[in-house]
Amino acid sequence: MEQRKAADALRSGGALATITTEHVAGGSEAFFTEVQDCYERLDPATPPGLRLSTAAGIAPDRAEVDRSGRFGQVAFRRYERDLVYSAAQYLDVLNTYSGHRALEPKARADLFDCIERLIQERHGGRIAKRYLNDLRVAYRSVRPRKPFAFARCFTLRAREVRHSLRKRSGRLRRWGPPGRPTAPARGRFRVRRSLFPVVT
Repeated sequence: MEQRKAADALRSGGALATITTEHVAGGSEAFFTEVQDCYERLDPATPPGLRLSTAAGIAPDRAEVDRSGRFGQVAFRRYERDLVYSAAQYLDVLNTYSGHRALEPKARADLFDCIERLIQERHGGRIAKRYLNDLRVAYRSVRPRKPFAFARCFTLRAREVRHSLRKRSGRLRRWGPPGRPTAPARGRFRVRRSLFPVVT
């Protein structure tokens, strides 16, 4: 639904750019392997043996765009970067994730204490987390033009208006032999002048 609404706001050929972010294997890989023990012991929702995927193992996602039926060409750009966190900074990041905030306060405190001790005691107080940013640019399909059904009617009406303005502005002529226009008729036609401009 969101993709269709976005497409309706775009002109034909317009572009919709979206960015997704994934945590992928890289950076302090040993830490992210070891920290799973904290999660498996203190967060019951953690599946056992969970490991990060590599960037190459995550396929670009265009399914939502294709389902909308409103876009044609889709281009992807991928960027990987490592961000370095101290123990306190990393816990601040985790505290913004809904899964961590949904934990009971004691369970969250115990989990964060386990993670902090692991960073301080075994990884020198700092860890690097690798992110994959996927930029997706989808181009709006060209909309078929609707036939201009009243174009001929509009053209005919414009001609009528021009003819009427010429008559009202005194440009009506009585023509003699081909190529020899005569002066405006005085007896047969009564010429009225108007303030309307002459349209040619």
